[in-house]
Amino acid sequence: MNFASPLFILLFLPVVMLAFHAIRGPTANNLRAGFLIIASVAFYLWTGLHNATVLAFSLTVTFACGRLLTRLDSGREPLRRGLMWLGVAANIGLLAAFKISAMDLSNADGFRTEEHILIPLGLSYVTFQQIGFIVACRRRQITAPSLRDYLFFITFFPHLIMGPIVRFRDMADQLRERCLSRVTAVDVSTGLSIFVFGLAQKVLLADQIAPAVDRIFQAAQAGPISPFESWFGIVAFQMQLYFDFVAYGDMAIGLARMFGIRLPINFDRPLFATDRFDLWRRWHITFAIFMRTHVFQPLVRRRRVSVVTALAITGILSGLWHGLGWTFVVWGLMQTAILLVVHERRRRNRRAGNPDGFGRWMAIALTFLSSALLGAMFRAPTLDSAAHVYGALLGLGATWDISAIGRRGLMMLPLCMLVAWGLPNSAQFFGRYWNALDLRPEPTPSPPHRLAGFRLTPVWALTTAATLVLCLCLIDDARRFVYVQF
Repeated sequence: MNFASPLFILLFLPVVMLAFHAIRGPTANNLRAGFLIIASVAFYLWTGLHNATVLAFSLTVTFACGRLLTRLDSGREPLRRGLMWLGVAANIGLLAAFKISAMDLSNADGFRTEEHILIPLGLSYVTFQQIGFIVACRRRQITAPSLRDYLFFITFFPHLIMGPIVRFRDMADQLRERCLSRVTAVDVSTGLSIFVFGLAQKVLLADQIAPAVDRIFQAAQAGPISPFESWFGIVAFQMQLYFDFVAYGDMAIGLARMFGIRLPINFDRPLFATDRFDLWRRWHITFAIFMRTHVFQPLVRRRRVSVVTALAITGILSGLWHGLGWTFVVWGLMQTAILLVVHERRRRNRRAGNPDGFGRWMAIALTFLSSALLGAMFRAPTLDSAAHVYGALLGLGATWDISAIGRRGLMMLPLCMLVAWGLPNSAQFFGRYWNALDLRPEPTPSPPHRLAGFRLTPVWALTTAATLVLCLCLIDDARRFVYVQF
C-alpha cells in the first residue's frame, strides 16, 4: 500500500489512528503495541499473500536464532558462532534468491520504472534489520527479546517497506518506556504535518519531474540523445531521487510520531555534502551505518583487512544490494573508485581543514556533479542506454531534439533545485518539535533555518490542510517510491 495513495491517506491511516486512540486504560501500551502489529500485518498483506508468507518465514527463522543465541552460555561459543552465521546466511540467501529471480525475469540490466516489483516488498530492509538483530544477540547487546517487541520492531508499518533501518534496542526501549500510552496532541499534530511535508515533496516535486527523466532515459535506450537532454536528465534524476527518497523518510518519521514512536533520520541535507564520504554521512544514513558497522569495521578490526580493501568491498556490496544487474555492478565499481580517490586525498591532506566560503560551494558543486554522473549508470536500465547518455554528455553522436524534456520538465528542474538548496529540510523546518533519532556516532544536527520554521498555530494548520488537499488532487499522478524496487 503506497503512502502516497488515497486508500492509505483517507482510509487506512484514519481507521488505524481512531482505533489506536480508542484503546485506553492501564494496559494501553501493551494493547496498542499488539494492535499496531496486527494493523501492520494487514498493511503488508495488502501487497499479496505470497509476500506475507516470505516475511513470516524470515521472521520465524531469525527470531528462533536470536532467542537461542541469547540462551546459550558463553562456554558454547562455537555453537553460538555457527548459529549466528546460519541466521545471517538464511537472510542473505533468501534475499539473494529473490534478487537473482528478479534479474532472470527482467529484460533490463538494472533500474526499472514499471509498477510491478519482482521481490517481496521491503525484503531488503527487513533483511538488514534482522541481520543487525542476530549480530546484536550474538554480542549479548540484546538479552531475552520478547516476541511482541521483535514483531513490532520488524513489522511497524511506517518503516516496513523502505526503512529507515532501525535497531531492535531502539524500538524495545521505547516500548519499555510506554511511549505508546503517552501520545500527545502535539505528537499527532506534528507527526501529521511532517507526513504532509513529505507527501508534498513526493507528489509536487519528485513525481512532477519524473516523466521528463523517464522519457530521456527511454530515448537513450532507443539511440543517441542530445547533449542538453543528457545533462538535463542526469541532474533531473538527482532531484527526483532526492525528493522521492527524502519524502518517504519524512513520511515514515511523521507517521511514527503520530503513534509516539521515534524513528531515525535517513537524510541530513545530502546535497550540501563536500565530498563522497560526507555524502554517505548524510544520504541513506541508516544504510551507511549498517554497512560501516557490519561490513567495513569487522573487515578492518577483526580480519585485519586494509582500509582500502575494506572500502572497496563495502562499495561493491552497496552496488550489489541495489540489484544484481550489470548497471548496479558497474555503479558500485565506479562508486568504489571515487571513494578510494577521496580516501587517498584525505590521507595526504590530513592537516587541511573543511573548506569554507567559495571553496565550500565548489566542493558541494563537484560532489553533486559526481553524484549526477554516477546517477546516469544507476538510473539507466541497460549498459547500452548508459553509454548513450555518457556519449551525449561528451557531444558524441548528438542530435538536437529536446522534445523528451517537455515544458513541465523545464519548469520543474529550477524549482526543485531552488527547494533543495534554498529552503529548509524537515529537521530545520520542524526544528522546535523535531525529535527523530540520529544514529550517527557524531551527530551533526541541521542548523535552524533563518527564514522559515513550523509552529503549531492555526495559520500553519490551514497551510498544512491546504497542502494535503492539493496533494490529494494531484495524487493520481503519484508513482511508487523509487527505492521500493531495491
